Amino acid sequence: MNSFGPLPLRVAWATLPLTLGPTLNAALDGRSSPVAWTVAAGCWALWAIGLLLTLLPRPVGLTAYRQAGPSTVLVALAAVAAGASGPIAALGVAASLAAAATSLAP
Repeated sequence: MNSFGPLPLRVAWATLPLTLGPTLNAALDGRSSPVAWTVAAGCWALWAIGLLLTLLPRPVGLTAYRQAGPSTVLVALAAVAAGASGPIAALGVAASLAAAATSLAP
């Protein structure tokens, strides 16, 4: 970790619902309710697991987080491909890049 310790990692992950969430919401606009609910529930579950991994730093958990962090970029790009656009999409992609960068930092 850097001189700030795990704080950047935790902040980047904790803010994803505020930054990447609207991007996912825009991508799911127009989808059926069951699809939207399933995607939302899955995203919330994965986010909660990721947050837990950042709050309880153990070697196995940090290894899992190093895989989960970059996956947010894939989620953001999939949301853009599904129809999210504009500043909301740009914010979501930027936040996911920040989460990926902090998860891969030494």
